[in-house]
Amino acid sequence: MNREALLKLWNMDEIPACDKGMELAQAFLVSAGDAVYHLGTEEPGDRLTELAAAYTAMTEHYEDCDNCNGGAEE
Repeated sequence: MNREALLKLWNMDEIPACDKGMELAQAFLVSAGDAVYHLGTEEPGDRLTELAAAYTAMTEHYEDCDNCNGGAEE
């Protein structure tokens, strides 16, 4: 999987987020891409744990960060 090509599909300029929020969102996106790439070649348990951890880190940051959640109220 070409991670850079996957990330280029996402227009980062349109997403209200701080640098840390963008880093966490990118980590989640890469984790989701890895899950699709490895579909059927491994047991899903570990991949689900990784995906859930990346999602949780992203959402916990989003809830506490004024830069990241500021666009949600509009």
